[in-house]
Amino acid sequence: GDTTFKNNAGTTEYARFDSSGNLGIGTSSPGQTLHLYDSGATNTYMQVQAGTKNGYIGQQDSGEMRLITQGGSTFMTFQTEGTERMRIDSSGNLLVGTTSGSSPITLQTRSGEYYQTGMQVNSTNADFSGALLDMRVTSGSINGTNGKFLRFYSDNGTTERFHVKGNGDVYSAATVSAANFNTTSDATLKTNVET
Repeated sequence: GDTTFKNNAGTTEYARFDSSGNLGIGTSSPGQTLHLYDSGATNTYMQVQAGTKNGYIGQQDSGEMRLITQGGSTFMTFQTEGTERMRIDSSGNLLVGTTSGSSPITLQTRSGEYYQTGMQVNSTNADFSGALLDMRVTSGSINGTNGKFLRFYSDNGTTERFHVKGNGDVYSAATVSAANFNTTSDATLKTNVET
């Protein structure tokens, strides 16, 4: 049977363990291992506190789900297998592969992956096969030339299309010996051009 927790008068139920071991707070029919419900509130939160720092998981009746940290200079981390993979710092910056950064989004190679770090955007539309954007920053050698490169790929990240060297020169994937695109120009604005 169920185990219930009520007030001293026994007239109001506050929590219940059902026969499946689920704990319901504010509900007599918990649907999961822990089920929180407040019928009279516009939002319901679970609070976890350590010292002066607080964390909240909340659900609003508008459908909005919230994860909140409070307590001064707090941040939120996301881990797998006990290792941090990503965090949102107290300024709202998203940090991937690093614990510090001043830009809204910072991507950094993980420890031991010294060769490259990158960002890939894919499409699930059958009309667009492969990566729509695959951008990587590498440090090493391309066709025998050492340096730091910003590289752009397509075809699910398997085909490099062009890269930019640290000095700003732009190259096709096939060469590093000469710029294929001029980085300076003496062209002036023309008007009334007929073709």
